[in-house]
Amino acid sequence: MSHLASWSEDLLHLQNDKGVDTIIHVSPPKDKYVRLSPEIEQYLQEQGESSQDLLRKGVVVPPPADHSHPLTHYFISSSHNTYLLSRQLLGEASALTYAHVLLRHARCVELDVWPGLVVTHGYTWSTSVPLRQVVETIGTSVREGSWPVFASLECHVNADEQVELVKIMKECWGEKLVDAAVATEDGAHITPGELKGRILVMVEYYPEQAPPADEVETPPASESSSSSSEDEEEKEKEGVAAEQAAKEEVVKSEKDKAPPKISEQLAKLGVYARSMKPSKGWFNVDPTEPANVMINISESTLSSLAPTSRPALIQHASRHLRRVYPRGTRIESTNLNPIKFWGNGSHIAALNWQSYDRGTQLNEAMFVGTPGYVLKPPRLLPGANWEEKPRRERMKWEVIGLSSLPAESNLHVYIRAQLLHTGKTQEWRSKTVKCHDVSKRQHCADFMYNEEFFFEYDEDDLTFIRILVDENIAFRRDVRKAVFVARTEYLEEGLCMVRLLSPKGKDTGATLLVRISFETLE
Repeated sequence: MSHLASWSEDLLHLQNDKGVDTIIHVSPPKDKYVRLSPEIEQYLQEQGESSQDLLRKGVVVPPPADHSHPLTHYFISSSHNTYLLSRQLLGEASALTYAHVLLRHARCVELDVWPGLVVTHGYTWSTSVPLRQVVETIGTSVREGSWPVFASLECHVNADEQVELVKIMKECWGEKLVDAAVATEDGAHITPGELKGRILVMVEYYPEQAPPADEVETPPASESSSSSSEDEEEKEKEGVAAEQAAKEEVVKSEKDKAPPKISEQLAKLGVYARSMKPSKGWFNVDPTEPANVMINISESTLSSLAPTSRPALIQHASRHLRRVYPRGTRIESTNLNPIKFWGNGSHIAALNWQSYDRGTQLNEAMFVGTPGYVLKPPRLLPGANWEEKPRRERMKWEVIGLSSLPAESNLHVYIRAQLLHTGKTQEWRSKTVKCHDVSKRQHCADFMYNEEFFFEYDEDDLTFIRILVDENIAFRRDVRKAVFVARTEYLEEGLCMVRLLSPKGKDTGATLLVRISFETLE
């Protein structure tokens, strides 16, 4: 009997354990009781506002999906190390994780295939899962009408096993598998609409003659320290010694091992994505062989190029797909900052969905309420006028009060706001407010702030607001209690009831009453 016959209960358990509730920002549940503080109820009554109307209104409104543009015009939601349930060095692998992320509208998943046709994280102590189980799970999860799914294949098996690999994909995916070019409406650019319900394989491409060592694009020697996260709570958990040891172990294991030659049968499956590691100066050339080259590049290498080569990177991405994957030293499965790479045109920022850190919070903010594809801003599309100055915006928030924050006893809480975009991060912090009367029956606390803040910024359509609710604890590190992240372009204006999530992305039942407004300055 197929493993799929008994997966429903396990999948439900996985969704409850690992899933996040960001969809409530778009579509708040209609049948769930939400407690508001007496102070908030009184404020709304004085304003002539209905609390129930506000609770039913989403604060995030994504644009309608449009599937008519070329693939290169989209950002695509992507999962890295999809098969892992936890961190990559000692993680457990499961086929169900593919169903889990695809239900959450990931449209690019990763398969690392190793000898014996198993999917695992090589050169680690992670467990493995049979390739057939993974392929069956993906096939079952991609339904008719689903937006197309990319299977990012990292192949570590020889030609004989590649024959079996191709056979498994064809058997399990049938007509869903794209194994030949699809006739297009304009005879040239393929669109997501023309690939709905289909699975596209990213197949590695290695030139017959490898470039000389000095022609290979490499990151600067200091990559591991220079690309760490900006936020103190996002800093790497592993120490320098552990990081270096892990790096040396991987280098030692892979030393002198050339990548396996890709068989002709497997190469034919890379119809729309021949994954290629970049050679020096790759962003200044327009490759024609093989067709549909996709640049597969590490965050460190791309970060080293972005400061001086952004226009060229954006232009290259208007013609060729680009996938950015985390640097190898992220052994705790932390994430890169996707804004940085969306901002230079990269379509696919591969993220570890095993944790709800800043990277995945931003990814959720970009793709929540969408099919996993979002059109790039006009400035990143062909024909954009680089001389045109971006508009200057002012975003204002009135922070009125917080209701029903989960609590067991009295606590001191403050709110932080971060404006995250391709420029410098801006921050605001509220006063610290003490709750004197925690509801013993409902185990929740209320806080009134009546403060306001505003951010001024150049709107590049890749701007995000991150709201953090932190408990202030004397002589100890403050504790994160709740979070809300949204793309500013999607935010509703006016009085809004923001649903707050836990640090793991679960609905806390807490709400933050705010008033949001925007003003174009020039």
